[in-house]
Amino acid sequence: MFRVRKCQNTFIYLLDNINTLFVDECKNCSIITGPVQTSLFVRNCTNCKILASCQQYRVRDCNSVTTFLACTSDPIIESSSELKFAPYQFSYPELKGQFAAAGLNVFNCMWSSVHDFSPNGDGSLNFSYLPHSEKVSDFFLLPQEAVEQHCVPTGDSDPDASSTAAVAVQDLVNLKISFDETCSIVPKTAGSLELAPIEDPMSVLVAVFHHPEVEDNAMALIRQIVKTGKAFLVRTRSAILRPEDIRQIFGDVTHASHAKLGPVIFLLFCGAEGEVCQLCTDSVREVVRAKAIQPQTLLHVTDNPVAAKRQFQMFVCLCDAQQYHT
Repeated sequence: MFRVRKCQNTFIYLLDNINTLFVDECKNCSIITGPVQTSLFVRNCTNCKILASCQQYRVRDCNSVTTFLACTSDPIIESSSELKFAPYQFSYPELKGQFAAAGLNVFNCMWSSVHDFSPNGDGSLNFSYLPHSEKVSDFFLLPQEAVEQHCVPTGDSDPDASSTAAVAVQDLVNLKISFDETCSIVPKTAGSLELAPIEDPMSVLVAVFHHPEVEDNAMALIRQIVKTGKAFLVRTRSAILRPEDIRQIFGDVTHASHAKLGPVIFLLFCGAEGEVCQLCTDSVREVVRAKAIQPQTLLHVTDNPVAAKRQFQMFVCLCDAQQYHT
């Protein structure tokens, strides 16, 4: 367990695995964390910015807190106001291993499914979502930037303490931290079709069945599609399901047999009608060819928008039911 308490006007970087994290009574702080294996609690905080990944995210008695979040369950808020949420965009060399050690799946991110336990009686919301175009770098400073812009020599009378602090700061500065969404270990998602920055979006589903380097190949596919600017990633989900579950979704014996191989990753994209279907189909073919994926049916595209949304929702429901019964 780790606790951050009563900090003001502070830049905090906790770039390691944490079991449970409490952030209490902080004001005007910028907090960036490594993966939190269980829960991240934010309580009685004002005007703070948080970049975090965790299993559960809970905010209580807070005002004006902006969170760039990767969370494997629905974020929960209570007795709070003026909260803002956005998708996680972050990377550094050790982060992938830390996610694995924390048991967090980068494709199970529910950042936008906020549940308010104390809604306003007039129907107004205590939270909102930042526009999809917002970047982490507009809200947070890299360690080097924080040192250059805000650190002032203290004249500490203890040279050993000053030396230790200087080494710690330099170690932090030397980390190859990036806020670039194209490098983020967690793929950036719009959260829902309603939040996607496009009018009347058309949905396309891509299912990536288990095979060697499946996560790397799924990320390569996402980047190839998104970099065109013609499509957005709406949501992602990953789970191990039974063959009969996959057959229920697709009505296909071949895909059902693939379920025996391991976890399947579902990617829901959206874009303009007439563009997004062909883009996703062509991108899947290119990744299959470039990565020599066999059989080719390990990557599947549903380009009917109604079927794509239905199949993704069926997958989510089956995942939730599985989680409930385990």
